[in-house]
Amino acid sequence: MPRPSAVPPPRPAKAAPAKPKVSLKDIAAAAGVSTMAVSFALRNSDQVSEATKKKVARIAKKLGYRPDPEVARYMNYLRRGRPSGVFHSTIGFLNFQNNPRAFHGGGFFTPFLRGVRARAEDTGYAVEEFWAGDPAIKPGRLKGILQARGIDSIIIPPLPGDSVHLALDCSEFFGVTIAFTLEEPRLPRVSHDHAEGVRLALDEARALGYRRPGFVCTERSDARVRHHWTGGFVGRDLHLSPDDQIPPLVLPALDAPALDAWLKKHRPDVVLSPHPELLALLEKRGHRIPRDLGFIILDHAAGDPSWAGVDQQVAYLGRTAVDVLIAQRNRNEPGEPDHARTILIAGTWRPGNTVRKV
Repeated sequence: MPRPSAVPPPRPAKAAPAKPKVSLKDIAAAAGVSTMAVSFALRNSDQVSEATKKKVARIAKKLGYRPDPEVARYMNYLRRGRPSGVFHSTIGFLNFQNNPRAFHGGGFFTPFLRGVRARAEDTGYAVEEFWAGDPAIKPGRLKGILQARGIDSIIIPPLPGDSVHLALDCSEFFGVTIAFTLEEPRLPRVSHDHAEGVRLALDEARALGYRRPGFVCTERSDARVRHHWTGGFVGRDLHLSPDDQIPPLVLPALDAPALDAWLKKHRPDVVLSPHPELLALLEKRGHRIPRDLGFIILDHAAGDPSWAGVDQQVAYLGRTAVDVLIAQRNRNEPGEPDHARTILIAGTWRPGNTVRKV
């Protein structure tokens, strides 16, 4: 019998020729400018005009330019190696609090500005603080004031209200906000992870032997963090036995009669709260801390350094805000992004004398 002929394997399909990468030279040729000008424009440098930046950005998009991540990483490495004395630009730190010195003097807000200044100095930026809460600054004037100072990058730290809508056109600014108080404009956000902070405190309390944790907060404080306090507590509380689940006490204001009734009804053995004044109220009501009742402060910077609680790493929030801002500048993405990111920073546990081994 004739042997069957072998069927040759199918030839692999020819791969489509790789599309050549668009280079800075290609953009420069199309824009009629130098390669260096294109490099400056794509990094939003002050070395070229706004008109050139817009022209280069338009042509780069049309040609399908994509930055090489390895080159970008190497250039960032070189920039980080520059001495801190090299100046890039000025960041506007906008204080909307009623007090022009709110971010000075060692209070809760002070570490925000300290962290911003430290990271800005490390990366070659200056920081100029503006009291945007000055009643003399009318809505709509702030943008002009910042632009007159040559400032195109802003950081908005915590605001005095919650879910605040600012009359500030950010379309020409690189911007980032710290905490959850700003609703609009919708900017990239850096915040402490409040829900994780509650879970951390509950885990530490359980390790000490506490079994009936309670949570006390005002409505306004919970609203300022988008209810992440109560969300974190209730979410972890569900994992306790039904007999040990205590509903959070959320009040319009800290109220002694309501607190007494809640303590009597639910008998917690440790109380979590972001309010340092609650400890004094508990002691005034006859509770010996920590002998009768443990107390954990969820914002360690707001309380006594000797207390047990969660350090929100406020200065690190400021440092991270600067990093987010610089990344925006490197990508040349001013204004409100289509999808604003929120970066949550975990806190750390600080042992203290307001809890004990049970």
